[in-house]
Amino acid sequence: MHHYVGFYILGLEFRIENVQNLAMDLIRRYYRGANMTAPAYRLEYVYENTDEDNLMRRFLVVTAAYRALCEGRISESVQEVVEKGGPLASDFVKALCGLHGNGLVDVRRGSSCAWHTHEGGAKCPAAGKGGLEPYES
Repeated sequence: MHHYVGFYILGLEFRIENVQNLAMDLIRRYYRGANMTAPAYRLEYVYENTDEDNLMRRFLVVTAAYRALCEGRISESVQEVVEKGGPLASDFVKALCGLHGNGLVDVRRGSSCAWHTHEGGAKCPAAGKGGLEPYES
């Protein structure tokens, strides 16, 4: 998993959309299949190695918030990270509020296209399939 996240960060750094999109698809597929959410160390890694808001930050922080709401508590490790403050803490609070407001939509499921980078008006290949994941067809 760590390699996929690193792959995404390289794609982000060099502005290679296909790399970002492929990494995001692989990570979402893995998290969905393993019923996994982002652990604190992965959140920290992504926030420490990216300078701005991006889809990977959003995806991972929403999965961590999803877990907290479903379990009714925040793990000690995530709590420690959030207590440090900064963008991760702010994004975590926003994710909690967003999930509360949307009925706990699981971002590990749903359209791939929603988690892809589409700069310059490029059309998403997933959109041609209705943006559905293989299990949804």
